[in-house]
Amino acid sequence: MTRHYRDAVRFGSLCLLLEACSSESTRRIVGERAGVENVSTALTAATSAPTRQYDASRTGANLQEAVLTPAVVGGNTFHKLFELSAGVDADEGKVEAQPLVVANIVTASGTRDLAIVCTMMNAVFAYDANNGELVWQRALATPVDSADMDMWGINKKWGVSSTPVIDLDTGVMYVVSFDQIAAANRQHTLHALSLANGAELSSIVVQGTANGGKVFSNGTTKPWQKIRSGLSIVKDSIDNRAVVLAFSMNGENVNGPGNGFVFAYDLRGLQAGATAFRTPAIWTPTPHGGAGGIWMAGGAPAIEGNFIYFTTGNGASQEGTDFSESFVKLAYSAPASSTSAPALAVVDYWTAFNDLARTTVNGGQDQDLGAAGVVVVPGTKTLFGGGKDGILYDVDRTAMGKWAHMTDSANWAGINLPAGSAAGIMETIRARSTFGGKTRSSRDTITTKLLLG
Repeated sequence: MTRHYRDAVRFGSLCLLLEACSSESTRRIVGERAGVENVSTALTAATSAPTRQYDASRTGANLQEAVLTPAVVGGNTFHKLFELSAGVDADEGKVEAQPLVVANIVTASGTRDLAIVCTMMNAVFAYDANNGELVWQRALATPVDSADMDMWGINKKWGVSSTPVIDLDTGVMYVVSFDQIAAANRQHTLHALSLANGAELSSIVVQGTANGGKVFSNGTTKPWQKIRSGLSIVKDSIDNRAVVLAFSMNGENVNGPGNGFVFAYDLRGLQAGATAFRTPAIWTPTPHGGAGGIWMAGGAPAIEGNFIYFTTGNGASQEGTDFSESFVKLAYSAPASSTSAPALAVVDYWTAFNDLARTTVNGGQDQDLGAAGVVVVPGTKTLFGGGKDGILYDVDRTAMGKWAHMTDSANWAGINLPAGSAAGIMETIRARSTFGGKTRSSRDTITTKLLLG
């Protein structure tokens, strides 16, 4: 996987907050910090954004918004309220993770609506979302020097590179730091932070061995693991919850070394003082080979009950065992006891391509399927996702297709439009349609893709 930085959210050294305002207050707040009295409304629990793209389905939709209506967004009624510094310069304050917003957090200075910003310096800032006041901040660890991280050199430091997730029921935020222990000694650490004051309730070094004996690279072992995908919270039928982490790696080789990984940590093991439930579930998409990173341009796995949905990038592919270039559906099972581990198991998958022809290692074009995130469409069977090839896939998440590649003639068809059209080349893919609760065969429906030049 390469060049995913083009899809990352970047705020430089500043986080900009926007709000709809009346024309009267507009003149008062442009170019200055706004006081509480200038804000038209406070947040509510319904309008909190505690996870990547608002919700576990990754819809990106806030259906409870009542203030930012089409009537007020535009002209002189919508503009910058204030700027929040996340560092002394653009490198120190670089933000790769999506800022999160959560309402009605009780702090030492009163009940606040918080905007949480995490930087590549392993710094966490909590601002009052209504007036920009810094409520608390926390330094998690020394960030990693990027000298040998990758060939692109897009970051001088690597710290918090994935979007955290907030448990609204407990007021706890889970965030992963990348820590420089020594010059060639690095680790990822999962932190549980109190939203009230940023205090660290618990932490655990991310490590372990997955299926196929694949070992998560930590310490001095290369290639370095990378976490770009946002964190998620999954739960079983009796509300046992776990935080989900999805990793890629620095460099990809279908034969290894280096693999993608998914971890699931029981939240009971991340409570303050916890000594039980500390062992994670660990799974790799490529137990018989290498790579298969989970990137998704920073997007988080979509969650539906105890099911976890995501896409993978370049790597080893074998029918039913190795899942590069795939949509994957995992099931989470809570640990049977306080000393046992939870479990992650493949429920279904669809491998869109046999990856060996699509990697740069094998002379291909590095057209990873896993270069974009996934969306569970509520009220349907649809799982949407896409990749570098410009295809938007509509997958039936109740019957995903397994080893039926897109290169099979039964699964796709193409049309070339005349030169000069707005999209350049348009092709169509025959795919399952699941809207309205009806599932039709792969030959019944045409889904459109655009290849943008």
